[in-house]
Amino acid sequence: MQEVYPKGHPSVGIVLAELGKLLNAESGNTDDSGSGKSLQKKEDIVIQLPVDVTGRMGVARETLVKALAELRIGFGRSGGLVGKELEYLVEGISREMTANRL
Repeated sequence: MQEVYPKGHPSVGIVLAELGKLLNAESGNTDDSGSGKSLQKKEDIVIQLPVDVTGRMGVARETLVKALAELRIGFGRSGGLVGKELEYLVEGISREMTANRL
């Protein structure tokens, strides 16, 4: 999406928000086998997702922050309704990581 749409396009922000939410939901599921899950981005590009909860929550938070930045460009200072939701979600993830010392 980032290769097709210009920086700050609302569609990119929405897709990043969805990805961040999925990564956050997935952070509760740990894989004890030691091998991280992988996402196939294109035919020859594979993204390794961290196995540990700390890494997953960090990636989720980072993705949500990127989504919020895109939404603020596309929808204004607040980022629209989705931007406001993401602000609370990012704050919640940060608090959880701090509380659990992750």
